[in-house]
Amino acid sequence: MKIMFAIAASVILIMLAILLHTPVKDFLWVRPWWHSTFVAVPAIVLTLFELLHSRDANTLRAEANQLRKQLDSERNMHLQQIATNTQKPITQADKNAETLRKHIRSRVVVSERHGNWSTTPEIVEVSDNIVTLFTPTSYSSSSAWCVKVHCDDDDGGPGCQDQNRPSIS
Repeated sequence: MKIMFAIAASVILIMLAILLHTPVKDFLWVRPWWHSTFVAVPAIVLTLFELLHSRDANTLRAEANQLRKQLDSERNMHLQQIATNTQKPITQADKNAETLRKHIRSRVVVSERHGNWSTTPEIVEVSDNIVTLFTPTSYSSSSAWCVKVHCDDDDGGPGCQDQNRPSIS
């Protein structure tokens, strides 16, 4: 409370000093008060109109921002739909490769048109719809080998196809 009183007293003293300064005092005492009021009224009216206009402008700006946000969300939804529509369709080779990825490090039986493979290779890698089958050395064979097989389904049978057309089951 004391601080507010001190601030108010200081403001009053400053105002009196400004008013009692010779050029300001002369200006205020020479001209009638009603002339000053008459000159100030249009400025006050124009200020009120500007405040009303600013309030309307702020309302319109808020509405425009809300509409922009809605348009952005619609645009994002449409871009997402475009991205979905431009995705490459899943082929049978993709489906076969995905199934075989679940069986990495598993042994598989490979059959061809002319019979089955005598050894059981292991699935060691599946990338770009190519399956790598690996057969390590064993008691019956002193050499290790690997075969890369493409995972499409050309002949209607299950599994992956190689140039020699083995089928992995």
